[in-house]
Amino acid sequence: MTQSIGPDAAPQNISVVNKTSASILIMWGEVPKSKRQGRIQSYKVDYTSTTNNDKKSKTVQAPTQHLEIDGLQHNTNYTITVMASTSKGYGPASEPIFVATDQDSKYSSLHVLV
Repeated sequence: MTQSIGPDAAPQNISVVNKTSASILIMWGEVPKSKRQGRIQSYKVDYTSTTNNDKKSKTVQAPTQHLEIDGLQHNTNYTITVMASTSKGYGPASEPIFVATDQDSKYSSLHVLV
């Protein structure tokens, strides 16, 4: 007998938008209904710097399907995965999404050159 765990699939349609040189917005769709294995309670977002392999995680409660992460390193590549959980645990992680934070821009400062 196999033990029942969380969802059988990861959240769908993950996208990432750079907000500033140190923050990104991650958005995702739902786990397909037939794969949920119960009510989705939360989502866990793992983000790892490819420069120093520094892996961090943040969790958001369902039904929220987005997360803004700030305090990231400038001009750095990150790998992002999202997974959903039910009362039975987490399901599989999504396929990794790759994003690069921006370099500091002269336009990101409050000082305007005239």
